[in-house]
Amino acid sequence: MAMFHKILAAVDGSESSLVALREACRLSRSERSRLVVIAVAPSYEGDLELVGVKNVHGLIVEPCGKAFAESEKIALAEGVQVETVFEVGEPHERIIATADAEQCDLIILGAGRRSVLGRMVLGSVGARVIAESGQDVLVVPRDTKIGYGRILLALAASQTNTAAGDMALNFARSYGAQLIITSVLDSHPGGGGKSPGAAEDLVQKAGEPAARLQGQADVMHVRSESVALQGKSAQSITELAKQQGTGMIVLDDSWGTQSKLFVMPGAIEQVIRSAPCPVLVVKATR
Repeated sequence: MAMFHKILAAVDGSESSLVALREACRLSRSERSRLVVIAVAPSYEGDLELVGVKNVHGLIVEPCGKAFAESEKIALAEGVQVETVFEVGEPHERIIATADAEQCDLIILGAGRRSVLGRMVLGSVGARVIAESGQDVLVVPRDTKIGYGRILLALAASQTNTAAGDMALNFARSYGAQLIITSVLDSHPGGGGKSPGAAEDLVQKAGEPAARLQGQADVMHVRSESVALQGKSAQSITELAKQQGTGMIVLDDSWGTQSKLFVMPGAIEQVIRSAPCPVLVVKATR
């Protein structure tokens, strides 16, 4: 059963966005899902730096045309048919609106290494897509590709929703992947004046969500293992992903609000910035 029926990939002609599109094509092919490619041109509101330029509209739109041309080449090489959508406006708003209008259940974005979320999603755009969209968001850092052998699921210690766990389990079952489940305790259990008993309780609490999901994995005949981590969450997760050779990191968008024991401000962005593989951010409320 397909997990994604319709995928939206955002491109701007940059190398990072085209890398993400290539992965979108491959995922679309394996999922037998429809693929929509969007390029967004910024609105022109009389930028003084463009005074004297005769064809302002053409200057703004041209990069989108080039992005579509490159997208069609990639899609053809991957044997995938794509639908293209051209929009003008605020990139994050148009990406989200198009995903809603097209009834997509996954948004794919590229991420360059020079910024947290890359050129296409420079600055706050990618973060706002993740925060404001109703769809799951797959971010593909440059020079990475989706791997189907091992998947790393990162859980918050107090996480009560099951969306990210369900997604990781279904993905692992569909592709025969091994699932690595981890809960990260973001503070040292023995520090902060906590008694040994309190520290043990924190460690046990952090491991409970992983233990529950590992039981589900056994029922679903999904190979799994649980790894307990302690330290700075984003760094610990990306280091574990590198050690395990994982092809995807799965986490949910509730990071930062779930537990002071687990997260730090910007944890999702920090994971994306240093991840050795694509990162799938699952909507906790979907």
